[in-house]
Amino acid sequence: MRALDMQDDDIEAICSDHSKLREKIHQSLTQWQQDVQQGASRIKLIEACKHPSVQRMDLAAKLEAL
Repeated sequence: MRALDMQDDDIEAICSDHSKLREKIHQSLTQWQQDVQQGASRIKLIEACKHPSVQRMDLAAKLEAL
């Protein structure tokens, strides 16, 4: 989420409010989408997955295939 420029306070709040990883991810993406509205795109998610601190090329490939 940091690769999507989400604020640390928002990340920490989501992590403390939810115990399951899947729910943390869902809530984080929902919050990011609400924060950036029109700026939220599949391309931004792909770029975030490829970010040097993330390096999730498998997820990036899945998003590119959509």
